[in-house]
Amino acid sequence: MSPSEINGKQYKPVDQRTFEDVKPAPDWLVEMMKPKEQKREFVKGVKSKNYAGKIIDALCTEVSEGNRNEYLTKVCGMLFSTGAEPKNVYTVLMNMNDENVGLPEKEVNTIFRSILKRERGGLIA
Repeated sequence: MSPSEINGKQYKPVDQRTFEDVKPAPDWLVEMMKPKEQKREFVKGVKSKNYAGKIIDALCTEVSEGNRNEYLTKVCGMLFSTGAEPKNVYTVLMNMNDENVGLPEKEVNTIFRSILKRERGGLIA
């Protein structure tokens, strides 16, 4: 709400008008100001895949021996992009490696540190 005075001088209505002189808003404006009811329609069938769905698919993909390093690098980047804590990303990578990928632990650590460094703008604490 505006102050009733500025620099010690009170506002004075123009032409001695009062709030009673203010005309009601037109109906079209009143209607525009009302909040719209949002109906949620649930459509059965195919839905577009969100990022979580893409990550789940990536986690469940079988990996051939020649693509293991690239695969873990991609998944690591996807997990970091969700905002997950680094220790949780590392846990998922190690579990994936143990269950499906089979890279030496040293390679998984190199992948993790490389992506972590990229995500932190080159800094690793």
